[in-house]
Amino acid sequence: MANDRTIHITGVTGQQGGAVSQALRGTGFHLRGLTRKPESERAAALAHQGIEIVKGDLDDEATLRRALAGAWGVFGVQNAGEAGVEREEAQGKRLATLAREAGVEHYVYTSVGSADKRTGVPHFDNKWRIEETVRRLRFPSHVILRPVFFMENLTAPFSLQGSTLAWALGPGTKLQMIAVDDIGWFGARAFTDAQALNGREIDLTGDLRTMPEARKS
Repeated sequence: MANDRTIHITGVTGQQGGAVSQALRGTGFHLRGLTRKPESERAAALAHQGIEIVKGDLDDEATLRRALAGAWGVFGVQNAGEAGVEREEAQGKRLATLAREAGVEHYVYTSVGSADKRTGVPHFDNKWRIEETVRRLRFPSHVILRPVFFMENLTAPFSLQGSTLAWALGPGTKLQMIAVDDIGWFGARAFTDAQALNGREIDLTGDLRTMPEARKS
């Protein structure tokens, strides 16, 4: 039964992990969120919602072992923008390996759209190598999600400068994008429908827009 199962969510105070935790509320699972700063305002708000907050670090094997103890499922996400490509890869492989050792039965890894296409983009190719690790570990069940560009990036400070949307794309170039809340919805389904989705590798995309079209939206 779902209420007998704990899902360990990395990045719970961030975008994808946070969206998945919200989408899983009320589904009967016990939710456990990993954060380096359990004293943060965001972590406190999640704890108030009934999510178990545990202190841990993706670079610290001992804290991960403690956080993974007793978990049925794991939502694994790492941030290349914060960690850098090599460190993100090490984090992803470490989390998956320790989860398998801890007896986790269902592993959900969020990768990136086109990771399987050998693009030569460093932070795409490293996610592919993490995917390969997840597959090689042979969890009883697993799902790999591949979201594309986040719509939320369009309103980030590096993108929206006053009233100007600044991206190094030609005006006719269409970009696949998806809202983080939609990633959360699919992430939640990867757990609630674990048996049906076992072994699936799913590209996640929403709108296809040029930058001028996105500006008008």
